[in-house]
Amino acid sequence: MPQRQYLPGERVRFSGAQRVQLPGARCRVRVRLEVASTGTHVVGVAEGSSSLEDQLRSAAEATLNALRQTPHAKDVVLELREVTTFDAFGKSGVMVSLRGHYQDQIRPLTGFSPVRHAQQGDASLEVQIDVERRTVVHVANVAQAVALAVLSATNRFLAVG
Repeated sequence: MPQRQYLPGERVRFSGAQRVQLPGARCRVRVRLEVASTGTHVVGVAEGSSSLEDQLRSAAEATLNALRQTPHAKDVVLELREVTTFDAFGKSGVMVSLRGHYQDQIRPLTGFSPVRHAQQGDASLEVQIDVERRTVVHVANVAQAVALAVLSATNRFLAVG
């Protein structure tokens, strides 16, 4: 795979995420990313139903839509395969599976992110996730965890093409 040349610190960083409840049991997710070396921001948006699975998918698609606007993703195709929650070692997390295409190369990409649990009185509480299909976990920002998992999967791939 040909090496692309980027400046040190040329990473895409998470800057923010927002979930907006829409009429008709739908929601919109906005994800804001920053290109570290230039300080410029891009915003990706995706909509889906308010079900947990669709919220996870919308957050991942919003992140990919933002990434596609960066110079890193020029000539790269990123496809979302799966996104899910998991519980391991007593902690909750989000896992994404992507496929990256660059020139003649196709690579599977996987990213993980822990889910930050809400603190008492946390105003950013968004949803409840049934991680083990029995235990309800209160999550401060699912969109943030999904965006970080996508960036975990893509940053190294995009840095080298």
